[in-house]
Amino acid sequence: MALLTLRSSDIDNIYFILNAKSLHNSSVIFARMNDAYLLPQYHASGVKEVIEPHSAIDEKALRYINNSIGEKSKIIVFGYTRKSEKLCLKLHNEKKNLIIYDNDEVKREKAIKLGFKDIYTIDYEQVQYIEEIQLQEHDFIICAMDDEALNVYHSISLRSNGFKGKIVALSDSKEDNRKLHLAGVSKIYDMYEESAILFVEMLKDYVKERNIK
Repeated sequence: MALLTLRSSDIDNIYFILNAKSLHNSSVIFARMNDAYLLPQYHASGVKEVIEPHSAIDEKALRYINNSIGEKSKIIVFGYTRKSEKLCLKLHNEKKNLIIYDNDEVKREKAIKLGFKDIYTIDYEQVQYIEEIQLQEHDFIICAMDDEALNVYHSISLRSNGFKGKIVALSDSKEDNRKLHLAGVSKIYDMYEESAILFVEMLKDYVKERNIK
């Protein structure tokens, strides 16, 4: 028997896994994990495989970015969040010209400890923040704020101020994807949609494995 647990609470997911295992020890369970630091707890619970939505899009987004930027391009990230931190680290390790803006000083300090240098706190409520950034057409924007309304706001503010370059949104809210498109986003990576694709692939592999046996 194969089961999925997709709750937004890791505590609920782990409880479900343990409950299922207590009733049917041979149950095969796939889980969506929300916080990566809880991976040991998931493994201890007996889960077969785990997907973290915030990691599910990294490779696809990274390929898209690398195929879209030029030598002189800056990559500007709005929001150093769970959505973007691993992608930022990969871009940083690839020596890309990466600049991060956030409105949270705690996140800035965390990023600096990890080796990021060009990370700044900014007040998004001040209209002139876009002018201060001094964007060029060949620059590349990543919108990754936790609040999807801010991602929509950044996108439409950039477009209304004449920015013609690529804008990518890292989304965890399908309801807001239409708004992001209307605001001028070039490409949306939906974390839960990508996770669903991976779950389907896992289940297909599981079924194939069972048929072989």
